[in-house]
Amino acid sequence: MEIWGGGETVRDFLYIEDMVEACRRVRDGDEASGEVFNVGAGTGHSIDQLRQLAEQITGRPLEVAYQPRRQVDVTRIVLDCSKIRSKLGWSPAVPLAEGLARTWQWLRSQPL
Repeated sequence: MEIWGGGETVRDFLYIEDMVEACRRVRDGDEASGEVFNVGAGTGHSIDQLRQLAEQITGRPLEVAYQPRRQVDVTRIVLDCSKIRSKLGWSPAVPLAEGLARTWQWLRSQPL
């Protein structure tokens, strides 16, 4: 796994089922017609936190190669999702650790 920088970059991770539900609400909501919404968890986790969670969930250490930070990388992205919450009643239901665990279970169930 390559990590650009020291792993401190923060991103707003969202489980795919939450994204699909947000899209459904926008599609089906008359009050959402033509509107633009931020869709995210609204909380940030560093890449190193993500790595640590993945190691805990899989029970395996990841081989990590830290690369120099790239100048184009934004150091922190966390979305303000208050508009979709107030207009459409949507908020994410699956926390990051649970989403990673579900993803890991699905990956393990796939034939080689």
